[in-house]
Amino acid sequence: MSTATVAFRFVPGPRPQVTGVDAAIAELTGFPAEAFLADPGLLFRVVHPDDLGVAAGQLLGRGPTSVRVRWCHRDGRTLPVDQVAVVDRSVEGRPLLVHGTVTRVEPTDAGPPAEAAPTGAPPLGALADLFEQAAVGMALLDPGSGRVLAATPFLAALLGVDRPSLLGRAPTDVVEGWPELDWPWPPGARVRDEVRVRRAGGDEWLLVDLAPATVAGGPVVVLQAVEITDRKQAELDLTRAAMYDPLTGLANRRLLLDRLALELARSARSGEELAVLFVDLDDFKEVNDRRGHRAGDLVLREVAHRLQHAVRSSDTVARLGGDEFVVLASQVRGDPSAHHLAGRIVDLLGRPIPVDDGPVVVGASVGLVVIADGHRTPDEVLRLADEAMYGAKGAGKGRWSSAAS
Repeated sequence: MSTATVAFRFVPGPRPQVTGVDAAIAELTGFPAEAFLADPGLLFRVVHPDDLGVAAGQLLGRGPTSVRVRWCHRDGRTLPVDQVAVVDRSVEGRPLLVHGTVTRVEPTDAGPPAEAAPTGAPPLGALADLFEQAAVGMALLDPGSGRVLAATPFLAALLGVDRPSLLGRAPTDVVEGWPELDWPWPPGARVRDEVRVRRAGGDEWLLVDLAPATVAGGPVVVLQAVEITDRKQAELDLTRAAMYDPLTGLANRRLLLDRLALELARSARSGEELAVLFVDLDDFKEVNDRRGHRAGDLVLREVAHRLQHAVRSSDTVARLGGDEFVVLASQVRGDPSAHHLAGRIVDLLGRPIPVDDGPVVVGASVGLVVIADGHRTPDEVLRLADEAMYGAKGAGKGRWSSAAS
């Protein structure tokens, strides 16, 4: 039977600390609790050298929740123990505090855990208070069915559900957006993934880790969840800043070149035609000079809006900078279709645009190139469209011109 359970709290990091430990640790190690509080490294030195890697990884927040290792008593004895740890993490996933227990295992209990899956919640024993108080999203799942056997209140709050509604059910039955997993749990399998769950107050991103463990002598799957919504939003913001024009919300040059490269490769394989239209506003400088930059920004946003409404949802509209735009239209049906689109853009951008001090007319010159086989680079295609655009300007502005591809 398992005896001498010791609870502890450990803060990992450059300056590790043992912030709490039961007096019963003296029974397991021969050292008083005060020795661990004064010397956090002692928590590692009492572990058998052959087991130090596993035990230390767990205490530093990088290992499984439950491990069976050997501790060395001061009198020379080697004692098998079950070391269980729950890790509180920051939003970024960095371990902040390790709550745990160490339970001495008698020789009769030192064999492998029983294979039969538990039929109900395991007796948590010394972990019961930990489950109630831990500021971490954690649950124990039945490895046979995925049902929740025990859950921390913090996990229920993360998921936006009442804790009683979790118990005895699979998370997929309770939480909208929770991924389907394979049960029974494959031996030794570990899953770590980002999960987007839907809550009444808005979607939430969680970093979820599932791994097998032994708790109170029985097999379980330990689920840990950390909210990463702010991190995901920051990632999305960075991606948007890198790929989209901040003023108009259109694709920027980088994203345009990526999509153009993909469409050229598709054209080379399929023979389908694509059209690239280089759009340059004719009299935009006068708007900035006479009406100011606020009026200029309003014009650019309205041009972006009109271009988006002139094309299909599958096409790309990009702003290269200043008053230059590009339209990428895939799978066009020959020159007539591309010619119609070029004429439509010239017509839309030749209409008055309302601004604060009255409407302005800027007009546009459009250069068109139709690619039939895709055997060109994105830069070559843009150069051809740009040259065609200058041909339209030279012919009197407010018109479109086609380049030979």
